[in-house]
Amino acid sequence: MVGYPKLETLLILDSLPNRQREKQFARHWRCFMETRFQAEPSTPLSWTLSPIKSSVQKDGHSCGVFVLMNSAAILSHISPQVMRLCHIKAYRAYVRGELLTNGKADKRSLACDLPFCAASYRKQIQCSSCLRWCHHACLGIKEKDSVETCIYCA
Repeated sequence: MVGYPKLETLLILDSLPNRQREKQFARHWRCFMETRFQAEPSTPLSWTLSPIKSSVQKDGHSCGVFVLMNSAAILSHISPQVMRLCHIKAYRAYVRGELLTNGKADKRSLACDLPFCAASYRKQIQCSSCLRWCHHACLGIKEKDSVETCIYCA
């Protein structure tokens, strides 16, 4: 769901389209905004449901990826239908890489990605295959040693 308060417009993107569910989401949104209006009287109340389509998923497990792809499309001001089922695998890999690369940017001295990490070591290295971060000691190597892949990828 995307709300444009200045336009008082609501967009509902559903990769498993269902008219009944769309109406239910719109009802929930309007109820939420009416409650918000009580605390903030400048809250818009007359929302218009604007037609927009998401690409359709053909499986029962890609809805989260479609939410992310639709969000990226809306934020980039492009049609959500540009992102299709054929992009799922690549987009999953892209999101995984972003999370692994940026998820620990300020925490290099804390625990590494290995489940048995003692977290008392400072220096970490990154696996070139899966992009996980590991302490040299957790990998059982010396700090001067390098490694191309971690124990998950080996």
